[in-house]
Amino acid sequence: MRMEKGSGPVMRYEVSHPVYGTAETNAVSAESATWTALQRWGADWKTEACNCTVKKLGTAAKPRCRRCGKEF
Repeated sequence: MRMEKGSGPVMRYEVSHPVYGTAETNAVSAESATWTALQRWGADWKTEACNCTVKKLGTAAKPRCRRCGKEF
């Protein structure tokens, strides 16, 4: 998922669903974390989002270059 500059800090979320289980995602908001988890599970957003619970785990790690180790 592509994020625009200035969209806010990326956080780590745990999204749980009674049928699909639990998934951890990096997202700007709880809503986008839910959407990402439902996409990963192949579930329908319109019918399954209301059954999800979201827990904020903290700030997501910044991406690093595998070659030089620089954060960007």
